[in-house]
Amino acid sequence: MAGNRQVFEQAMQRAADYAWDRQWGKAIGEYMKALTEFPDDVVALSGIGLALLEMGQLSKALSVYQRAAKLSPGDPAILNRMADVLDRMKRKNDAAAVYMMAAEAHLRQRSVEQAIECWQQVVRLFPGHLQAHQSLAKAYAGQGQTEQAVREFIILAALHQRQGEIEQAREQCQSALKLDARNAEAKRALHDLEHNQPIRVQLDTGVPAKEEALFEEEMAVSTAEEGESSTSPADQARQRALSELAEAFFEEVEEEEIPSAELSDFTRGGRRALAEAEMSKAQLDALIGQAIDHQMHGRVEEAIDAYRRAIEGGVNTPAAHFNLGLLYQEKMRFDEAIVHLAEAMHDPDYALGARFALGQCYRAQGKIDEALEHFIEVLKIVDLQTVQRDQVDDLIQV
Repeated sequence: MAGNRQVFEQAMQRAADYAWDRQWGKAIGEYMKALTEFPDDVVALSGIGLALLEMGQLSKALSVYQRAAKLSPGDPAILNRMADVLDRMKRKNDAAAVYMMAAEAHLRQRSVEQAIECWQQVVRLFPGHLQAHQSLAKAYAGQGQTEQAVREFIILAALHQRQGEIEQAREQCQSALKLDARNAEAKRALHDLEHNQPIRVQLDTGVPAKEEALFEEEMAVSTAEEGESSTSPADQARQRALSELAEAFFEEVEEEEIPSAELSDFTRGGRRALAEAEMSKAQLDALIGQAIDHQMHGRVEEAIDAYRRAIEGGVNTPAAHFNLGLLYQEKMRFDEAIVHLAEAMHDPDYALGARFALGQCYRAQGKIDEALEHFIEVLKIVDLQTVQRDQVDDLIQV
């Protein structure tokens, strides 16, 4: 039932006046009155979020912005606020992920400058964030900001070089020289690369050499962090999945000694699934062993085939589905990845990692609303795992 529009607008005006005077507590009171009339009004929710942010109540502000984001998926202003809150909470990985989402939302509205600001925030948090630097290089080039684009291409070259990807580093140097064939820094970067020397990243004019060295060190550390922790929910879940599957594989139990009830814990299809697939437990164990070995040695296609056959044979565990989903994601077979990650998502042990990976898959497909839904759930799960006990009820209500 619709509320009273006049009461709502009057409360919103009073809230705005209080916010202007930085009387945040009174502003929240008026926003709450407005929400009494229209509970799902995103502007009122955002106003409460800002007031809580200014009052330093970061966890509550984040919860309010999460609710606003669900009501208005893909709203770049809300995503920017969420990222800001996460940044202030020192949750660098989450902040960077939401800044990337905000940048894409800005691009959908053709707001390139605002997208650039978001990517700049990401590289502030993670100087070695490859995707953000790639986006900045492309955006600067498209905007005709040659000097900034060249610098981003040089940074990309340095990042690829540090990862041992020499051909990709060379391509970045060449991209810089295509924009400005006379650029001394681009020439030096290519020269250093060809002579097996580390590419030096030149900061803006006037920056002390000590600070420049500090930046390069931070970028190197950040590159490592990107590989180890920026996708930590999926990484941690993958390690759990590998451990669970390995434990099942190395169980030294004779097949005939395993009661059917216990066997079904492993296959979740029980004897019927095994009979239909005409595979014994030994054959399934062998497939899982092959899948683990292929996955750990980077043989993605072979690992996919082994996991797929094992699942078809009856190994219907969340761990197997999760790993297969990640492998499909790695090969950019996103539709297939989504099917298996969604299967694993319902298990509490894999909910966080699966939702994170699902968000990445949908984002790669350009389905921002679906991606945002899963990223918000990731943030909620993290909050519920870390929030103080007396705050849990408030979070759940929001």
